[in-house]
Amino acid sequence: MKAFSYTGLIHILSISGSHIALLLALVYGLGRLFKLRKRTCLILGIIVACIYCGIVGGDAPFLRATMMSILMYRYIYDDYIRPNKRYVYVLFYKISIFV
Repeated sequence: MKAFSYTGLIHILSISGSHIALLLALVYGLGRLFKLRKRTCLILGIIVACIYCGIVGGDAPFLRATMMSILMYRYIYDDYIRPNKRYVYVLFYKISIFV
């Protein structure tokens, strides 16, 4: 830990939204590589994010990043079903203020 702190790389060890996005992108990409439907890939990504949140312990920043990722995935799926529904931007804004 001290070595990471001295070199300025301590931020690599902290779990953030970018780590969750990378995990979800990996799950989605692998699912599409195996010819799964988009909806199935999105659902698998949400399940993996929830499992990962449980394994890590569910601290507040990680829980917030997981919730925002799930909402983003929900928006992507909703946009495939019903395009031009931009009400979700307002929801993201409100959630980011409260969280």
